[in-house]
Amino acid sequence: MKAGANRGTTAAMANLAEAIQGLVAHMRNEQQMIREWADGQGEQNREIKKLLERISRQPEKELTIVPWTLRSTK
Repeated sequence: MKAGANRGTTAAMANLAEAIQGLVAHMRNEQQMIREWADGQGEQNREIKKLLERISRQPEKELTIVPWTLRSTK
């Protein structure tokens, strides 16, 4: 009876180890996705900053803002 219990415990430990391994792999994938998202946000922020700096340097005249572009009207 004790040998059967040990086999059951060993199987349960193996299942637990496999589940933990799967969880760790999943978490690493999610971390990579978050890093890529954060990099994209950083790039977008740099582009917005450049656009705002360009707008602030423009002489005062009427501006027409089209999504993600800036065109001056003459």
